Order: sequence, then structure tokens, then C-alpha cells
Amino acid sequence: MPSVLNAKSCLIAVTLTSFVLPAQASFVSKYMALPASNVTCTQVSDCINSAFQQCQNNICAHKDVFPATWSEIGGAIILPLLLGFANNGGIGGGGLIIPVCIAMFGFTTIQAIALSNFVIFAGAAVRYFGFSIF
Repeated sequence: MPSVLNAKSCLIAVTLTSFVLPAQASFVSKYMALPASNVTCTQVSDCINSAFQQCQNNICAHKDVFPATWSEIGGAIILPLLLGFANNGGIGGGGLIIPVCIAMFGFTTIQAIALSNFVIFAGAAVRYFGFSIF
């Protein structure tokens, strides 16, 4: 019986993360821009990380969610799977979320930590309310 519950919790964690991550990434990229990332520019190549930056009103800003780059698509596939296994194992997965968000999504450290905190909380809430109470 425990293996059935573990498989269910892994499936729910992967499903939740698949829907929550893009929405949270959009929120983080739009509303948590740091003053240090406000580099002036005239074109995209003037930005420090041009793969994830765009020049808006002569200021470098994180790009929108769509169109997605290949690294973002890879991260959206890999991250929910890793988080599902981490949540199933009883750890939150913060050690996985932060480096993947920095490397594959182009977030700053503070943005990756904020996303990590939310995803760990959501996974813990699903695990608690889904399997402890009912």
C-alpha cells in the first residue's frame, strides 16, 4: 500500500509543478526585476545575458515566457520530474530548483530562491492535504 501512495504523491507533485511553474515564472520575471538588472541598452546584444533578456524602453529586462527558448523547454520538462522525485523522497527540492532556474531560465539568485520557496510550499501543501488529512 505505501508504494501506491508514493506513486500517487509523485504524480500529483509532477502535475502540480507542471502547472504552477510557468505561472510563477511569469510572475517572477515581470514583478521581481532587480535594480541591478536595469542596464541601459539600444539593442538586445547590449544586455548582459542576451539569451534571456530583451531591450524594453532602453532598459534590459527579463524576456516574456513565450516564445520559449530550447533551454526553457528542457527545464520545463526536467524540473517537474526531479521535483516529483524529491517531493516523493521527503525533501523539498530547493537544491534542485535554484540551480536549474538560474541555468535554464536565466533568473537571478533572488528570483530563483523566491520561486523555490513557492514550489516547495505548494508541494508540501499538496502532500499534506492530499495524503494526510483525507
